[in-house]
Amino acid sequence: MQIASGDEAAFTQLMRAKHIGVYHAVLRLTGDQWMAEEVVQDLFLKVWMKRDTLPALDNFTAWLNTVAENMALNVIKQSLRKKNDVKSWVADFYKEINQEEIQENALTDLLQQAVQQLSPRQREAYQLIKEQGYKREEAALQMNVSAETVKSHLEQAMRIIRAYCTSRLDKSIPIILILTEAKKYL
Repeated sequence: MQIASGDEAAFTQLMRAKHIGVYHAVLRLTGDQWMAEEVVQDLFLKVWMKRDTLPALDNFTAWLNTVAENMALNVIKQSLRKKNDVKSWVADFYKEINQEEIQENALTDLLQQAVQQLSPRQREAYQLIKEQGYKREEAALQMNVSAETVKSHLEQAMRIIRAYCTSRLDKSIPIILILTEAKKYL
């Protein structure tokens, strides 16, 4: 075999003769043109790299087809592993998001329950300042009281909310989520 001695022209001729047949065989296995072309390129690179062992082969065409099939199956397995890894990652990601969403909803519900425990004036001060974003002076005008009275109502409301939430907080809720949720309202 001339290829074994490094004859590039002989190798080019071999590629032209075998490329189409091997490509179609690999394409049938993989079902993907890009993947098939990659396998065929890698196959012929392997032939060139192992050219010195080619004369020892009894049936070069059978060897070539077997190597092509094995390479195609390896590429398919690798592709499936990657897809499974991605699917697993995506599933874990959504599972984590759903868990965080459930925990956020639980915290929001807990906070709403705590707000319902406030006196009407405390609740009004809390809602105007923390939920609606009013400044203390603006809330005072709305409530028809002094800004210091609003401050007092809000401080009492915050103590009651903290105590209520702390006493009912599920220990499985991560502290970071608590702090994140609390920042929205405090």
